[in-house]
Amino acid sequence: ANEPYKKHVLFAGEWIDRYVGSSSHAYCSVSSLSFRRLRDYFSEELLERVQVSIVKRVELPPLGYLGANFVEMDRLGEILSSFTHRDRIFILRQVCEEESVYFRQLIRAIQWIELGWPLYLFTATMMLAERGYDDYPFVAMADALQARFERGEAIPDLEGEVRRRTRELSGAYEGMWGR
Repeated sequence: ANEPYKKHVLFAGEWIDRYVGSSSHAYCSVSSLSFRRLRDYFSEELLERVQVSIVKRVELPPLGYLGANFVEMDRLGEILSSFTHRDRIFILRQVCEEESVYFRQLIRAIQWIELGWPLYLFTATMMLAERGYDDYPFVAMADALQARFERGEAIPDLEGEVRRRTRELSGAYEGMWGR
């Protein structure tokens, strides 16, 4: 039952490699940007590792062929203002000055980094198949933490917390991926 999703992970991984490696993307590290508050929440190592590209349109690998819960995902690129593929943030020029958008996408980058791309993509695919985008736990985590950031709340050990919660959320799928 998981085989179509496993094949999708490989397809999506190749698609993301091509997209991230496209010569049309110019990257800079998050640490090179003038956002001061991000340094209160994230390590310098992460801010240096995660790269940003300003884009005209957010691109996602095609997903609609996987079923009903994925059809809406094919249209997300038209409405999203930012998206993270691995340790690369793609952000529309219209929101590239909004620090909270970077905060949210850094949460997403930690999720990718923690699981590694194959397990991350498999977990994400399975969650979307079961719950749809509106009840997608990785996004819900990022949204909740972004709201706290926007309120100016301190979030002790943010990176550790995101890593722990990401591992907990992926736990049910980790065994499925290995089978």
